[in-house]
Amino acid sequence: MFSGLLKIKLATASGAVPLGENYVYVKTDGFESVNNHDFAPTYNVSGVNYNYRLLTDSSGITDAIKIESPDPALSKDRLSNAVPYAISDIYVNVPNYFPVIVNKIQTYAGETSVLTINLVPVSSDFPNTVNGNIVYNVTPNALLTKTEKQYESSPESASPDVLKTVKIPETISVHLGAPNENAENVYVSFTDYIKNVASSEIYPTWPDETLKANILAIISLTLNRIYTEWYPSQGYDFDITASTQYDHSFVYGRNIFENISMLVDELFNSYIVRTGSANPLFASYCDGLRTICPGLQQWGSEALGNEGFSAESILKRYYGDDIQIKMTDEIASDTKSYPGEPLKFGDTGSDVETIRRQLYIISFNYPVIPRINPLLSLYDSAAETAVRIFQEIFGLDVTGVVDLATWYKISYVYSSVSKLSELYGDGDPGGISVNPPDTTIKRGDRGNTIRLLQYMLTYISLFYPSVMPLETDGFFGQFTEEAVKEFQGTFSLEITGVVTPDDWDVIYSVYNSILETVTPDLNDQNYPGSPLSVGDSGDNVSLMQIYLGKISAVYPEIPDIDADGIFGLRTKEAVEAFQRRFNLKVTGTIDLLTWEEIVEIYNFITRTTEETE
Repeated sequence: MFSGLLKIKLATASGAVPLGENYVYVKTDGFESVNNHDFAPTYNVSGVNYNYRLLTDSSGITDAIKIESPDPALSKDRLSNAVPYAISDIYVNVPNYFPVIVNKIQTYAGETSVLTINLVPVSSDFPNTVNGNIVYNVTPNALLTKTEKQYESSPESASPDVLKTVKIPETISVHLGAPNENAENVYVSFTDYIKNVASSEIYPTWPDETLKANILAIISLTLNRIYTEWYPSQGYDFDITASTQYDHSFVYGRNIFENISMLVDELFNSYIVRTGSANPLFASYCDGLRTICPGLQQWGSEALGNEGFSAESILKRYYGDDIQIKMTDEIASDTKSYPGEPLKFGDTGSDVETIRRQLYIISFNYPVIPRINPLLSLYDSAAETAVRIFQEIFGLDVTGVVDLATWYKISYVYSSVSKLSELYGDGDPGGISVNPPDTTIKRGDRGNTIRLLQYMLTYISLFYPSVMPLETDGFFGQFTEEAVKEFQGTFSLEITGVVTPDDWDVIYSVYNSILETVTPDLNDQNYPGSPLSVGDSGDNVSLMQIYLGKISAVYPEIPDIDADGIFGLRTKEAVEAFQRRFNLKVTGTIDLLTWEEIVEIYNFITRTTEETE
């Protein structure tokens, strides 16, 4: 009997908040049980019998269970028509979140399958449910279906270069259909997108070099679409489609495979170019059996991998000898750039301090990660342990070394946690209420009402990936109009790009439902509940001035200030210097995240001083 492993992770707010101590129900095809049980118990939930009930830990992750799976030889036999994976259905119902059903997730013998479910807070306005459930249906692997590729480009006739620098985007917008099909766009991280596509288009049981070759082709075609702005140049509002006729098979909500995930983490900043060109190659491919194309043939690449060919040799077999694999360290991110070399035990410097601080903030949401001193610039054993646990939680290779993939993932999670805490920390940003504006607001408008709109939409975007995040600049421009349209499409409103009082009612209702559901628990300090800024006064201002004064003795670039209880320009300068020194958004305002940082750094300095006296 053959078996594979399955584990599930529950989270919300783009992974910023894990949902621990919740049950996940699993129904395997045929109710097989290979987990040391003589029989499979049943759990009747909403009229459906499930044979496993799993409990998530504090990081929102279940134990791995064994799923009886077909003979792995089936996934290596190009002539077999048998489905080479087991199928399971998942149900999860966390209080205050929409229940989620994921149908037909796939498990291969000898491989670990990971399903991450990002739950959405309940809102009466969200229409995209089936009997009150959010439902994801995982389609068969693309190798089992015949799809004639209709690429609107070719390896030799890709669009002229538009972007001058090949940069790995933090997120990618995916149209869940053919280009002209009426379908929603979703925003997902670049690495999650590549992992999804690779899990949907190839078998994880294939040789590693074959998997690498296919992953590099997927990355290169994707970057070509982005690098040439192929779809935006034609008037579309997305980067790529989920149609295998035009691009890749992307199955929103599906599971991914652990070995594919780790290979993508290794390769995500690598891509194929022709010698003498900076343009990522439009690396077309097909299965090579049911369909034939001029690019990589997947089943042929599997055979070459079994013969011992390297990934680069496989790619040259299909794309020619005049190609090479390039790498870029240009990665779009709101946080500090990768230092260029891995960080490891014994290293020192500002990059180590950055990682320690980010892990420290993340640890408040993921308590299994030990809280390490965020002020030290030494990569000691405590930092190494924290990195190892982070890598284990997020499916990275557990080495205790911060390579590019680990740096990138820590930055991404930290960014999500920071955005969430900034939104909470802002409190009421100046007048959000149940009462909508008296008039319609539209493109070209400016002012505080627009800022409130952008604030709510950005907040909503953390939980609804079909809505793009925004800068709260108070100007209703192109991006705000696109976000409004995406919100209207998500909630089945008339898609106009303008916000009527009725639209505002729905936006506020969704915003408020999330606010009532998700409560951040960043630490146990007493934030006053609203930000401090120029013009404020009182005990909270005095406290921050005292703390900043203590911190300035250690960090002289932060000006010393009098604790007079008045938030004046001098206090603002100190706050800005503090934010700049500790890589926070420089606003001069003490929001929740800045408050937390000031308090924790003050505490560490005070404790260290007392211990040395």
